[in-house]
Amino acid sequence: MANLAHMTTADGLLIMSLRHGPGADGRQVFPVSADETISAAGLCGFELVQRTEAASVQARNQANGVFWTWLALKKAS
Repeated sequence: MANLAHMTTADGLLIMSLRHGPGADGRQVFPVSADETISAAGLCGFELVQRTEAASVQARNQANGVFWTWLALKKAS
């Protein structure tokens, strides 16, 4: 998160998508917490602007319970 903060200008907007659920065959994924990501962003000077959760659009992912959290984070000026 510190690297992202370094690359984002003051008042810049960082948009992230976090995938929840199993990965595709042969593709390793790691669990991620939206709340922990928001907290880490706050420590690096970001403020949460919007948080949205959405189901996957792919039928196979839907069947496997995959969903996404989208975060819009604004860096302080």
